[in-house]
Amino acid sequence: MPLLGTAETLIGLALVTGLLLRPASTLFFGHMAGGFTALALLPGQMWHHGVPTLEGQYILKDLVLVAACLAVAADELSG
Repeated sequence: MPLLGTAETLIGLALVTGLLLRPASTLFFGHMAGGFTALALLPGQMWHHGVPTLEGQYILKDLVLVAACLAVAADELSG
């Protein structure tokens, strides 16, 4: 858990400062891939009668973060 928290902090700092965006994006998408895997591997903990549980909602909110990071990455690549 401390490693994941550190990774999230470094990703956030990179996005806010604009420094090291490419490595941060790689770290971010790897982190998100691992998070979204839980939706498939732990369905009993993530879903209840087709509705996401609190844990599932926490992971699904990461879709907003993915969209934001894609916007930052697109801006970085076009600039």
